[in-house]
Amino acid sequence: MQAATLINLQGICKTYPKGIIALKSINLKITEREIVGIVGANGSGKSTLLKVIAGTLEVEQGSSEIFQLNAQKNTEKLKKLISYVNQDRALDPEMTGKEMLCYFSALYGLSGKIAEQRQKKLIDTFELDEFITRRVKTYSGGQAQRLHLAIGVIHQPKLLLLDEPTSALDPAGKSFFWDFIQSYQQQGNSIIIVSHELEPVRQFCTRVLLIDKGRLIANDTADNIIHSYAKAVLYIKTTSKLKQNDNIKHSMQQLFASADIQFKGQTVRLEIEQTKDFNQSSVLATILKLFQEYQLAVAECRWEEPSLENAYFNLTGFNISAPVAKNNKKKRKAR
Repeated sequence: MQAATLINLQGICKTYPKGIIALKSINLKITEREIVGIVGANGSGKSTLLKVIAGTLEVEQGSSEIFQLNAQKNTEKLKKLISYVNQDRALDPEMTGKEMLCYFSALYGLSGKIAEQRQKKLIDTFELDEFITRRVKTYSGGQAQRLHLAIGVIHQPKLLLLDEPTSALDPAGKSFFWDFIQSYQQQGNSIIIVSHELEPVRQFCTRVLLIDKGRLIANDTADNIIHSYAKAVLYIKTTSKLKQNDNIKHSMQQLFASADIQFKGQTVRLEIEQTKDFNQSSVLATILKLFQEYQLAVAECRWEEPSLENAYFNLTGFNISAPVAKNNKKKRKAR
C-alpha cells in the first residue's frame, strides 16, 4: 500500500528584505511516516523551509499543502497536527519544568487525567524526574533542551518539525534523542529534522534533502546521494614542505585520470571516483610506490570515506560546516 502524501510544496519562493533569496522554486513531496533530514550550509534556507512547512512563514509564490490542507488558510487546524520545535526555547526561566508542562498542556486543551498522564509519560520518557521541580533557570543546556523537546510533543503531533534539536545535548543525550525519534516514527508519526550532524542523519533518516542557496539540490536516501555525488578522498602528508610538483602531479593524473589532485603545504589531496574496480589498498600501494620513485618520504596516509559532507561539497563547492561571511570569496567547484 502506497503511503499517503503528507506535505506537498509546489513552486515555493521566499525572499527576505534587501533581496536575500531564502527559497527558490522549491517542489517537494513528503509521505507519511518518514524521517526526513534537511542538510545544508549556514544560511542555505533550511530553517526557512521548516517554517514554511510549519505554516509560520508567508511566501511570495507557490502553494503549500499539509495534511491535504492549505497551510496558509488552515493554521488553526494544523496547530493540532504539527509541532515546530525551533532553536529558541520557549521556556520561562522562573517557572519549574513541571509548571511549564502544565502550562503547555492547558495551551493545547489538555486537562484532568489526560494532561496528568501525558506529563508523567513525558517526564519518564525524557528522563526529567531529577530536575522537573526546579526552576528552569537552574537547568543545564542539555536539561533545558530535553524539556523543550518534551513540550514539543505534549499534544502528540502527527508531524514533528525540529530545528537543530541536538545542539545542546551531550553524546548520551544525542543517542537518547535518536532512539526517541525512531520510536516516535514507529508510532505512525512523521519527523523532519534540520541538522548539521550528518552521521546520525545518514543512519536514521529515511530521506535526506540537500539545500543550497534556497535551492533543493538533492532529494533521496542518504546512501543514494553519497553514491551519486561523493568520492573517496586520500590525504598523503610528506615529511617536508611539498612544493607544487608538476611532474608527480602529471604522473598521478596518468594513473588516476578522473581524480582531482591538490597540493597544499606538506599534503596531497586525491579525490577519486569509486568505480567497480576501486580498491583502497591497491590505490594506496600505487601512490606510495610513485612517491618513492620521486624520493618523497611519506609521514601519514589517511582515507576519508564518501560522506554527505563530501557529496554536498561536490555539488556546491562549499563545506556544510563553513561559516557564512560577507567576504567569503571561495570559488565554487565546477560540476
